Amino acid sequence: MNTEKDKKKLEQAEIEKLSEIVNKNKKSSRYIALFSAIAFIIGLTVSITSVFNLTKEQIETTNSLKNNQILIDSLISKKDILTTQFSKKDTITKFITEFLTTVKTDSTLSQYYADRVQNYYLRKNLRLDQIKQEKKWFNQEHPRSKLTFNQSDITVNIKNDNTSEVFVNTLYYPDSLGKPIEIIYQIKLNSDNKVYFVRNLEPEKKQGNH
Repeated sequence: MNTEKDKKKLEQAEIEKLSEIVNKNKKSSRYIALFSAIAFIIGLTVSITSVFNLTKEQIETTNSLKNNQILIDSLISKKDILTTQFSKKDTITKFITEFLTTVKTDSTLSQYYADRVQNYYLRKNLRLDQIKQEKKWFNQEHPRSKLTFNQSDITVNIKNDNTSEVFVNTLYYPDSLGKPIEIIYQIKLNSDNKVYFVRNLEPEKKQGNH
C-alpha cells in the first residue's frame, strides 16, 4: 500500500515540477516575445529616423542644387546681357567715330541719319533733304574745319527701349591751322542706330581759364 502511495506522491511531485517548468517556460516566452517586440520597435524607430534624416539631407541637397542652378542661370543671363551691351557699345562707338569724321555725301547721308531728325544743332525737326542743304552750306563756309577725338572720349548709354545716347569730348578746329575749341557732342540714336538728335556744346570754362 505504502508503495502505491509513494508512487502516487512521486508522480504528483513530477507533475508539479513539470507544471512549474512549463510555467517558467511560458513566462520566459512572454518575456522573449516582449523583448523581441521592444527590440523590433526600437529597430523600426531607428530605421525610420535614419530614413527621415537621409530624406531630409537629400531634400536639403536638392534644394541647394536648385538654388545653385538658379544662381548660375541668373549669372549666365546677366553675362549674356552684358556681352550684348558691350557688343552694341562697340558697334555704336565705331558708328559715331565714322559719323563725326567721314565726309558724307548726299547718297550716304541716309546711312547715318533717321528720316526725320528732331534736333539738328540749332534747328528742329528736319527731313533728310533739309539736312543735305545744311551740310552743303557748312562745308562751303568752313572748308578747312576738322574734328579730333579718341575712342576713349566716347561715352555710350544704352537705354531700355534699345535707343542710345552718346556724348563725345572733341577738339574742333574751325580752321585746321588755328587753335582748337573744346566741344561736347550730344548724339541720340534710335533703335535702328540712326541719328535723330545731334547738337554740340562748349563746356563751361574753369575760373582762371580764358
